[in-house]
Amino acid sequence: MESAAVRKGHWVTRYAIGITILGVLIMLGGAVNGGWTFYTLYRIDELPLSVLWGHLLVGAKVCLTGLLAIALAQLLVYTLGSSLKPGWILRKTSWVLFLMAGLSVFTPVLGIWQIRETLSRTPILANMSWFNEWIVLVSWPMLYGISGSLLFIALALTLRRVLSVIEESKSVV
Repeated sequence: MESAAVRKGHWVTRYAIGITILGVLIMLGGAVNGGWTFYTLYRIDELPLSVLWGHLLVGAKVCLTGLLAIALAQLLVYTLGSSLKPGWILRKTSWVLFLMAGLSVFTPVLGIWQIRETLSRTPILANMSWFNEWIVLVSWPMLYGISGSLLFIALALTLRRVLSVIEESKSVV
């Protein structure tokens, strides 16, 4: 007859394996999608450069999301499973979160660049006052980017602290 701890660890391991497989598939999908889209769009002559960088950025963010899924699986195994040390990806996840914070600020800048390129070809931007242009094009996207960036930084700092507390509690027990 199995103990409750063994049964609990068994479902955690299966769940973590499923999340890891999903994370790897997400990373592969992001790399293939970002690379293929960039390669396809690069051959178009009249396409603005901001569109190319935008698709590359989306592929990078999807890859990092897959990496975060793998880190979540390692966190589950480390906290609920039988692992005594955190996995390598989990130990480096705070840096991934810091990178996501940087991308969260860069994404609205790229979006503003794309909108400016698009609207510069139309008379809409010519009729807009500088205040309206700043409100529409700059303030709201940057507010979104900065808030996402602060969220990722807070998660990274919290994860660093939580991992050290868990490691200390495992060494005491």
